[in-house]
Amino acid sequence: MASQARTVFRCAVITYTERVSFAVLLFLRNDPHFRACLVVLCNIVTWLAVAAITQAAFVSVRRQAFFFRHAGASSQQDDGDSQDAQAACAWKWVEHIRLRGERKSGDCATKPHFWKYKVTLLVMEHESRLTSQLRRLLHSCRTAALGTIDAGGGPHVSRVPFAVDVETGRLVLLISGLAAHTSHIRRDARISLLIAEPEQPDQPVHALGRMTLTGRASVTEPGSADAEALKRAYLQRFPEAEPIARLPDFRCVAVQVHAARQVADFGAARDVSVEAMGRLLRSL
Repeated sequence: MASQARTVFRCAVITYTERVSFAVLLFLRNDPHFRACLVVLCNIVTWLAVAAITQAAFVSVRRQAFFFRHAGASSQQDDGDSQDAQAACAWKWVEHIRLRGERKSGDCATKPHFWKYKVTLLVMEHESRLTSQLRRLLHSCRTAALGTIDAGGGPHVSRVPFAVDVETGRLVLLISGLAAHTSHIRRDARISLLIAEPEQPDQPVHALGRMTLTGRASVTEPGSADAEALKRAYLQRFPEAEPIARLPDFRCVAVQVHAARQVADFGAARDVSVEAMGRLLRSL
């Protein structure tokens, strides 16, 4: 309760500082030199207060995560959910501070990335073992089994490389218009993706980590803003695919995840919420 009260007090200080600064600026709007100095001073004070709130928020998350680790979780599933809840709480603070930074600084090209990369390292400390394994799976695996529905309503499975658009939290595919799964997606956007660890000689196949994603796929039109953004995300992971991306029959496909199922080990499985999956994809 004390930490929450301190956080609320710091928020009130920031709000009060902004309102007072705005009132003073209105009063002294005819003096440009004084106004410029005051703007710089107010920005410094506001960012110091934001930094104090960020530190307080993560200290609170660390304390609660410590409590959950040492209070004795009833099961591995409960431990994962509790720590993911703490990380979700931290991400709400991060998103709030990031948006405030965009509005105040005007430097939208650099400020959000700075906050995202700096805070990602802090939030990763509080991820559960299952979520950390899910992150490693998305980093290490570059291909997935794509399940689509054919014209007769039957299942069709193919193998596709995939990337992640961290700005929107969507998966990105680059497929040919001549492929069977492309016509399937145009007819029925419902798809499924299976991402699995490769087999190891000394590891039982039943213990391989894997994840099943279901969602809807949308084929973008070449030259559109969305298509260009997806292509950049795809080529960032697969720069060798640039000649293929230039071919006229290839299209970028965005996959919006609606459900996720993770199997981390033999007997260790869980459903991952859409919100948690979106946070994970945007933080890669």
